[in-house]
Amino acid sequence: MPVRYLIVDDELPGRSNLRLAMGAHQDWQLVAECASAAEARTVLAS
Repeated sequence: MPVRYLIVDDELPGRSNLRLAMGAHQDWQLVAECASAAEARTVLAS
């Protein structure tokens, strides 16, 4: 079962760096990428 994760960072380069670092883990799955806490709450609620 993969580890599912959400990236939340208000800066695009920060999100890109996190996506790259986390992508090195083959059994981890990016669920969503958000630029704010409000956006993350909306994604998590859906």
